[in-house]
Amino acid sequence: MKPSVGKVLPIRFSEEADNLLRPPNSRRGDIARRIIEAVEGSNLENVWVEERSKLSAKVDYRVTSLKMEKSLHAKLTKAAELRGVSVSVLIDGCVRSYWRREDSGA
Repeated sequence: MKPSVGKVLPIRFSEEADNLLRPPNSRRGDIARRIIEAVEGSNLENVWVEERSKLSAKVDYRVTSLKMEKSLHAKLTKAAELRGVSVSVLIDGCVRSYWRREDSGA
């Protein structure tokens, strides 16, 4: 999927999600495709998300920018608001659940 018109999001990924996204020998653009695939292949209402407390101990996050279609962004925003989390946290959960499942062969 190549978004022609979209929104650029800065996403803070957990170290686990970042490692799942960046397999050896990945090329530019592969990460965006893997993120979109994980989001589209996940149930946004039920996917596991990790709460992020502003007061918690320092956690290692990796920031990645992602351009996506406005309609997908709207869907993510709505789901995140209903769950009381940020879009970044929801995407991180999708990536972790989807690619962990793919890696395990489930």
